[in-house]
Amino acid sequence: MDRGYDCGAAGMAGGVQVTDVASGDGNGDEDGQYLSATAPGQASEAVRLRPEAPGDSSCALVSAVEAAPPAQGEAPGKARPAKAVVYHSQNYKQQLLLIDVQALIDGASSAPDPLPALLESYGIDDAYLAACRAACAALDGAIADRRQAMAEKVAAVARQAQADATARRIYAGLRKVARTVLRTSPEQIALGLDEEASGDTALFLAGARHAVAAAQQEPYASRLAAATWNAERLALAGATLDALAAAILARQEAEQVAIEATRARNAAAVKVRRRARQLRVAIELLLGQHPELSRPVWF
Repeated sequence: MDRGYDCGAAGMAGGVQVTDVASGDGNGDEDGQYLSATAPGQASEAVRLRPEAPGDSSCALVSAVEAAPPAQGEAPGKARPAKAVVYHSQNYKQQLLLIDVQALIDGASSAPDPLPALLESYGIDDAYLAACRAACAALDGAIADRRQAMAEKVAAVARQAQADATARRIYAGLRKVARTVLRTSPEQIALGLDEEASGDTALFLAGARHAVAAAQQEPYASRLAAATWNAERLALAGATLDALAAAILARQEAEQVAIEATRARNAAAVKVRRRARQLRVAIELLLGQHPELSRPVWF
């Protein structure tokens, strides 16, 4: 269930320096997003943001320390330098695949005689190479689309966080003033003053909307107006809550677009990977059947 909040911000938390957001496992599947974290005097740590569901780009934190095993004869408890962990914001293995396949296609297209005729006898003709180029172009476009979708999702998350902070700040001001006016238990229950504002975004939004709606009704509205919270200020509080709700929906939409873009990119990578396999097998077989040919530098 979407609670209106997303993860993926980088910064300092608990003395741990968090850097470099990334995603993907390089195998055409999106396993999640990653952060590289280092605490003073501790090993480098990879913090993985795991999708809550297949294809879902919302995430949960999972920690895994990349530490080197103790050397032979070394005390087990002795600290050793950790292996460097480097993650990327895009699936760089898919990008390397694209570069390699494009090099294969270019090499096969411009190979000197007698290789072109032999390649054609193995099914690698102009039509096949054109289909390979089309698959590569589709993957290249899908990578660019996914990059833009992720950028827009991150921007939507930031806008939601800003809307959340604004709504909480104004609502907190209303609660502080209301407590000075509404002193009885029934009054405080009516405006939700008997409980703390929820840290969960969706629960906060629902509770705050109920409280503001109650505050705009009598007998509370006139008493709050006498304590500086008139109808205009209450309307402003309601507007900030509406803005937060809109930001949540926008973030969800951007997240869905990012998920679909990731799936489209991975599907395009599968097609290119199959083409690469077909090309390599055919060329390897050709070279094995014709030992008189030198192995091309592009293969």
